[in-house]
Amino acid sequence: MTYVAIGAWSTSYRAPEFVRKGFDKFTYAVTGFDLESRCLNHSKSGDLETIEFVGSRACHNFHEPRVFKGIYIDEFEGQRFIEGAMPAARYKPKDNVWLEIDEKSDLSAARQIVSRKKKGTGIWLIELEGQKAIRTRGGGFGHLGMSEDLVIVDKVLSAQLVDEQLGYLSKDVLVQ
Repeated sequence: MTYVAIGAWSTSYRAPEFVRKGFDKFTYAVTGFDLESRCLNHSKSGDLETIEFVGSRACHNFHEPRVFKGIYIDEFEGQRFIEGAMPAARYKPKDNVWLEIDEKSDLSAARQIVSRKKKGTGIWLIELEGQKAIRTRGGGFGHLGMSEDLVIVDKVLSAQLVDEQLGYLSKDVLVQ
């Protein structure tokens, strides 16, 4: 029972890094299952060691595919998806959700997002088919692991630019 309770806390984003790493090492010692090796390929060539991320589809487990609709905010080195939100003067993020694309993502309906010459922050009304990651650890997704949730995009169904602002999104647009 203690192991389960510690495991639940250690895999949350609230636990300090040394607790999460310690739980991973303990799990490996007891079960032989290395939680990190599922997501990383380690290789060595001479003195050079490399670590390569295997990709989200191979690393994480996902819920069944479904349709997501909401506001996608695209900033320099950052983004967030607010499910259920509609175009408005202000947005209230429920969760910090990272939308991830890979070689299997169909972006044919989103060419305007991909080809947009960034002049700042784009705010998009977007509808997509995707899969939400089943969180085994709290957070750690997206750029620098700053997002709490991950949705991997299977297909963009529609995307419409709602607003564009120079620079980063101003704080008065987001309701915290």
